[in-house]
Amino acid sequence: MKAQAGYHLPHPAPLSLHPSPLTKLLRRLFHLAWPVLIGQFASMGMMVSDTMQVARYATADLAAVAVGSGIYISVIMALVGILSALSPTIAHLYGARRNDEIGAQFQQGIWLALFLSVAGTLALLFPDPLLALSRLEPPVEAKVRSYLLMLAFAAPPVMLYRAFAAFNQAIGRPRPMMVIALAGTAIHVPLSYALIHGAGPFPELGALGCGISNFVVALLACVAGALWLSTGAVTGPSGCSPTGSGRTAPPSAGCCGWARRWASRALSKRPRLR
Repeated sequence: MKAQAGYHLPHPAPLSLHPSPLTKLLRRLFHLAWPVLIGQFASMGMMVSDTMQVARYATADLAAVAVGSGIYISVIMALVGILSALSPTIAHLYGARRNDEIGAQFQQGIWLALFLSVAGTLALLFPDPLLALSRLEPPVEAKVRSYLLMLAFAAPPVMLYRAFAAFNQAIGRPRPMMVIALAGTAIHVPLSYALIHGAGPFPELGALGCGISNFVVALLACVAGALWLSTGAVTGPSGCSPTGSGRTAPPSAGCCGWARRWASRALSKRPRLR
């Protein structure tokens, strides 16, 4: 059909090859979410590994690990839920480019993690109110107490590691903590097996071996997170530092000044979101 004189048919709108804002948002969310998800799966894998390995050792040790893990998860996850407030606080400051305030918030997060770890350690060292609800046989209860004893020592490094993870997630860099979690699981599986069954130079400890392995992995994860945060440049983006000036804080600049320097060094590595 021919167009009439003086009238032109409209041209079809060209197809846009650029992704929509929603697509960009979903891509960024996926970029941030999948390392966190894998890290959580790695942490769950440690508990699954404990159950599977102790199940082949003895029923009393399996019962001890089951009850002890339930108590440990209930206590630690309750404390981690309180500590999770650190991540949105830092993310808000980072998104608003108020980087000079992040160090102080991270420092408070470290103090909060240490305070909560004291409460968690005491709850695991003295689990009598919780064990009274279980009504365990004396041999099983003794194994539960020894298992929780090692997990009590693991509470401080676990809470500090969670603070490091919250900080990294808030500034858009969850991958280092994912790598640490995967490495921890890879270490825990053979180490717990050796401590449970007495392989090689390790003694046969049963459920206690699981607790020792959890403590060792928690300590290594905490040290690895601290080492990662302690690397990099001293000042953050745009020359800002956690002390509020372009200079770094001296070692004696208040208690826990190292936390501010860690935050500044970590902020010097900008995340690459695609």
